[in-house]
Amino acid sequence: VKGCLKCPAGFYCPEGISDPLPCQPGTFNPLEGQDALTDCRLCYPGKACTQVALKAPDVECMPGFVCPPGSARPNDPANACPPGTMSNRTDLTDRSQCQLCPARYACLRGTGGIQRPPLSCFAGHYCPIGTMFPTQHKCPAGTWNERSGLESESECRPCPRGWYCLAGVGVPSGRCSSGYYCPEGST
Repeated sequence: VKGCLKCPAGFYCPEGISDPLPCQPGTFNPLEGQDALTDCRLCYPGKACTQVALKAPDVECMPGFVCPPGSARPNDPANACPPGTMSNRTDLTDRSQCQLCPARYACLRGTGGIQRPPLSCFAGHYCPIGTMFPTQHKCPAGTWNERSGLESESECRPCPRGWYCLAGVGVPSGRCSSGYYCPEGST
């Protein structure tokens, strides 16, 4: 037919239309001459198709996130690595692929890469593998530690004599009151 044009890649053209219809975010179409919405392919696993009318996926998944087939965003909050896990990779397709947060650190939702690295455990706290936030595990009452990045409760130091220590403190909480004495480890 004279004057008709082949449907461009990134679009589909059902019979009888005057303008091509774009493939929507989360999909792409690398071929010309396609005539059905089903010709728009789901974005590849580990990739995101963020625009309309794409011929190919346009971005990789971001670290700390997963991109299952059909992803329209590289950092969709619904596809973030859960708290206590992380990923520096850009090719994940399922949250089960996120790795446990390393000891001495805490991993908030979506942790990964240089833009959102794991957080060092706060002073007065310790962070075993899989810790979700830097104050999750407090040094118990009667102990303290001024250092950040502790791995286990055994690294919490007994409160010094003459002082008392509340749970989760980076310095002893206070001196014993007049008329009292505080042995090591006082709360």
